[in-house]
Amino acid sequence: MLKKIPILVFMILYIPVVGCQLLPGNIDKTTNDHTPTTVLRVIDGDTIDVKHHEQTVTVRLACIDAPERKQKPWGSRSTARLKQLLSPGQEVRLKPLYTDEYDRLVSEVFVGDRNISLSMVEEGKAVVYHYFLRNCPESRNSLLQAEKSAKSQKLGFWNQRRPQMPWDFRRLNSE
Repeated sequence: MLKKIPILVFMILYIPVVGCQLLPGNIDKTTNDHTPTTVLRVIDGDTIDVKHHEQTVTVRLACIDAPERKQKPWGSRSTARLKQLLSPGQEVRLKPLYTDEYDRLVSEVFVGDRNISLSMVEEGKAVVYHYFLRNCPESRNSLLQAEKSAKSQKLGFWNQRRPQMPWDFRRLNSE
C-alpha cells in the first residue's frame, strides 16, 4: 500500500496541471456549448481561426483531412467550400477534443446541429482522417458512411482517377 501512495500523490498533482494545458486559452470541454465562438477566417479546407473569450484560437476540424492548398485543384476547392460553410462573423459551436503539436485546438465544429466535418466529407471536399477517427466516436459511423457515399458517387476529391491522400501529398512534398 505504501508503494502506491507516491503514485497517487503524483497523479493528484500532475494530471490537473497537464489537463489544463491541453486546451488553449479559456476553452474547455465543460463550457464550450454555451460560450459564443465566432469565425474570424478560414485558413484552408480543415483549419479556421475563431474568436473565443476575446482570444483568437486556431481550430483544426477533427477527424478529417482536406487536400493541401498546393494540391491542385482540390486544395483551393476545399478551402472555397469551407469558406461558404463558415463565413467571418458566423457563430459556431465547438466540441474541443485536444490540442495538437501545432498548438491548434482540434475540435468538431457545428453550425446549429450541422457537423461541418461531416458536410465536407459528404461533398467530397475532405476525407476521413482514419488515424484520428477514434477521437470522434459519436461521428465515426456518419463520417465513414459519408466518405463511402462520396467515393462511390465520385464527388469532389473522389472525382479523379487515382486520388492522392492529403497525408501522402504532405509526406511527398515536405522538403
